[in-house]
Amino acid sequence: MPHFGQTSRARLEQLDIRLAAVLERVIPFIDFTVLETHRSKEKQNKYYKEGRSKLAYPGSKHNSNPSKAVDVAQYYKKAPHVRWTKEAAVDFAFLAGTIIGVGRAMGVPIRWGGDWNRNGKTLDEVFHDLPHLEIDE
Repeated sequence: MPHFGQTSRARLEQLDIRLAAVLERVIPFIDFTVLETHRSKEKQNKYYKEGRSKLAYPGSKHNSNPSKAVDVAQYYKKAPHVRWTKEAAVDFAFLAGTIIGVGRAMGVPIRWGGDWNRNGKTLDEVFHDLPHLEIDE
């Protein structure tokens, strides 16, 4: 049965308890890793300058402490353990949909970086951040 490794567990400690609880419910069914939770001012502004984020510090939900945002990716047994191919987009969507559905069942509203406007479509988005999920409040 899938479970969080030591690094993912440490990152979960920086995450809003509601979002962490949702991820804990999903991990037995889908093997995934927690890539990032809280971001410092320096890291957020670096990502902003590189175009990896559309928000400068303190505009991202990654900047709150505890973090109200998380980046996750499906974990594969064989290297590379995280994949960033076009084909992997389906895995990101499946994982995000599962997390959103479990969150909804638990009363935790979650928005995905592949469907910012929450209209069920991904192709109308200008900025795709497929690993990103955040509490939608």
